[in-house]
Amino acid sequence: TMKGLSFPQRLNYLALMLSWTTGVQKLILYYTPLLMLLTGVGPVADMTWHLVLITVFYVFTVWYTVKASGNGYGRLIDTEITQMATFWTQCRGTWRALFNRKSANFVVTQKSGGGRESSIHDFLRPQYTFIGCSIVSITWAASRYVLGVSEDFLGLSICSLLVLVHCVFAWIVIRRALAQRRFDWRHPCAAHISYELETPDGVQRGEGITKDLCETGVGFLAYEKLNGHELKMTITAGDTSVTVRGKICNWDSIVDYQS
Repeated sequence: TMKGLSFPQRLNYLALMLSWTTGVQKLILYYTPLLMLLTGVGPVADMTWHLVLITVFYVFTVWYTVKASGNGYGRLIDTEITQMATFWTQCRGTWRALFNRKSANFVVTQKSGGGRESSIHDFLRPQYTFIGCSIVSITWAASRYVLGVSEDFLGLSICSLLVLVHCVFAWIVIRRALAQRRFDWRHPCAAHISYELETPDGVQRGEGITKDLCETGVGFLAYEKLNGHELKMTITAGDTSVTVRGKICNWDSIVDYQS
């Protein structure tokens, strides 16, 4: 790396170089407890204090790295939720980079991640699959313990706890994805907007400021209640302005209007 970089900056640089391989690591981490629950074979022969100390040191190192690279604002939970949302995409990218590089082409895709004919559920299949496999594996392992086939209650408890934590992350990803009303990503943007709104009483003119926008829509803050649906908007940024016609699809009152 370049001279003069601080230690957190060097950590960020290292993480940037290795980020594309994170999906494979997470795939192994997610499905190893499931395989143990299904087979009864643990990844570790003996749980010793030496191994516990190594694990604690690893967790502390990860925590410190997140805090240092994030200047104190890094959150492990948010990082894990992001990894749960993107691990399969990273796995596909790793496979393409290592084994299918010749047929790969650089394509600028839509910010939504696919065509508009695609369903949001297509992108959530990895999370659906993980939750389904988790239910099957926990049920299978619990049945083996109840029926006396297995006596490894400690392994069942630890693996089930890990699986349930990952299921919570997967459910958060699914819930947030299904809660989105828009298929296209809106870019946060604050620009001046003026509008002419067609109302039953005539034309209502006003000004506001945009919150976000994309090629199919815009969200903006108005300083008065909008009493119509069809409107003409002019968005101005610097010396450039664009005038378009639109329709109000959804609105919410942030403060009570008072005369």
